[in-house]
Amino acid sequence: GPADQDRTERPIAEGRNLYLLDFEQELESLAEDGIPGAEYFHEHVHFNFRGNYALALRFAQTFEAAWNLTPKDNRDWLTQTECERRLGFSAWHQLMVHQEMQGRLNSAPFTQQCFHQERMTALEQRTIQLRAALNSTVLTETLTSYQQLLTARPNDWMLHEMHGHLLESIGKLDEA
Repeated sequence: GPADQDRTERPIAEGRNLYLLDFEQELESLAEDGIPGAEYFHEHVHFNFRGNYALALRFAQTFEAAWNLTPKDNRDWLTQTECERRLGFSAWHQLMVHQEMQGRLNSAPFTQQCFHQERMTALEQRTIQLRAALNSTVLTETLTSYQQLLTARPNDWMLHEMHGHLLESIGKLDEA
């Protein structure tokens, strides 16, 4: 009914635990001007880390409420920063993802889109900022973080892969 139209999640099949999560509406409410953009997306469809975190958190909150779940020890959900830390998503990794997206957006069909050049200029400026933030202290901290994460989760192949790429990118091929 009309009351359901204002909710971002609602049951879609009575008694079957199926829910519709209207994340478009949710993102609009999160965006400062009501129009989600670069703060949540790499381009027009792929979420960046912040967008992925917002979606995952909303799913978790929806399931928690729908299934009357109580978090262990009544803890809150992890913050975005804590998720980044636990997953090994560092300033270096952010730069790598950003450069990958920049490369993709600089090829067809994106090159034919309106405002392509403006987008590429903005991406290049962001790349410069991300590179400038990667000093030797940040890289050392990132390496230390990976070593700690790998000690705690030695079988996490994604951590091993990201750590290896980092080592390779800074010229430590024998350790990669």
